[in-house]
Amino acid sequence: MFTFRINVTRNIVVPQFIRPGQLRMVGQTVAIPTMLLRIGQGLDVADSPARSLSSPYVMAKSRRGHSGIPDLRYSGALLADLSVLSTQDMKLLIGFRSPLSVIKAIANQARRHQIGLSPADQAVVAAAIRDMVGQNLAEVRRTSYRAA
Repeated sequence: MFTFRINVTRNIVVPQFIRPGQLRMVGQTVAIPTMLLRIGQGLDVADSPARSLSSPYVMAKSRRGHSGIPDLRYSGALLADLSVLSTQDMKLLIGFRSPLSVIKAIANQARRHQIGLSPADQAVVAAAIRDMVGQNLAEVRRTSYRAA
């Protein structure tokens, strides 16, 4: 497996009150969809419009029925390959499974920084984790009341 690192300006601290399976679920159901939505709007990791595509590339995308915005969608294979790779040590690692996707992502990152969690993406993920921690704490309280 090939990997590359995309540095995020702020780490999201995952409390002890969340299980690794739940962290994987947050990655699959919140982090990746949030990132894909932002990329689909043509925004970069700073939540700003990504640099425009070249005219020939816009024409090539148009012939395939795609919009001319920088949304990393030409064949759809790159973004479809984005997945949760690991949740070891309570860290969520999102990346690409195939070496070809890694190469494409590196090339795209060199042009426009779109792959990664933007500040707005991070806020959505952090809110989902806070909600999950709150649910877990409520469950612990209910369980401890029953045991008493």
